[in-house]
Amino acid sequence: MTHQQGHAAPHIVGEPTSINVGSTGLTQAQVSSIRSKLVEVVRATNSVGALVSVAMRVFAGERVQPGRKLPGLVVHTFAEAGVAEEVSHGLNRYPIGYLVLRRYPVGAIGDGAPENWNPLTASLQTDTAGLTCTVLFF
Repeated sequence: MTHQQGHAAPHIVGEPTSINVGSTGLTQAQVSSIRSKLVEVVRATNSVGALVSVAMRVFAGERVQPGRKLPGLVVHTFAEAGVAEEVSHGLNRYPIGYLVLRRYPVGAIGDGAPENWNPLTASLQTDTAGLTCTVLFF
């Protein structure tokens, strides 16, 4: 496959090769079903060039070099529970969505006011005051 001059080739996410079954009680049939669904998601993602983004590069195992910030990767601490806060995402475009990668202490994070999302910020809220989270906007 060739690409137009000036456009980088999309990064292709590899298919999962194994899922370890622990003491969770999953059957091999359930593991096979989960794996096949993951393969479908990976294939669909790889076929949509517009979604080859920071999120896809992170899923593929790309690591951030020290001193380099990935656009869309944000650490935010919420001041209050149940109050929408504007979170700067750094994408310079409207985000499609976000993934919560880490949070402490335990708590839920959700959309605060989706109608207020813009190319610089997104409105999120939590049910836990003082919750610090790492969010990947894409």
